Amino acid sequence: MGLRTVVRGRIVSATCKGNNTCWTQTWHGGSFERRLRFALQCLQAMRDAAGPDYPIFTRTSAREDLPGGLTLDDGCAIARALVDAGVCLVDVSASLRLSDEPEPGYMVPLAAAVKRAVSVPVIAVGKLHYPELANRVTEEGKADLIAIGSQLLKQPDWALRAAAALGQEVTG
Repeated sequence: MGLRTVVRGRIVSATCKGNNTCWTQTWHGGSFERRLRFALQCLQAMRDAAGPDYPIFTRTSAREDLPGGLTLDDGCAIARALVDAGVCLVDVSASLRLSDEPEPGYMVPLAAAVKRAVSVPVIAVGKLHYPELANRVTEEGKADLIAIGSQLLKQPDWALRAAAALGQEVTG
């Protein structure tokens, strides 16, 4: 059990961008540090409410393919700042403009970049529904965990099928 903060596609994410004039006219805009203030305040409020030992993790955008959106360097810096402030796990996502159906694992390079930038476990997302691919991502150290939420909605027994596909015996 833990608390999750979201720094992706929401108000917290909006405050982290340098081009958002709504936020640059207030005390949250301007420098990178000022833009992170709201996210860090949200995290501190969660920490105050949950206590010092309760795990808090975040989902954050590693990159946004939007005008004025976050670059991968921005995403890594935000993840580092959140970890420095007490986040114990980073779930990496992105807002990408894709003209075609994305390839399986298309966000893994973003998770790998964030993983190199932080000292806590990282979750990869992005069409990781093939057991061999999901397994390879963790074995190669590109991420520590895999998120497969959409696939579980389609295939509630995905974990059992994945274990069988990887030659693992399931007991119990």
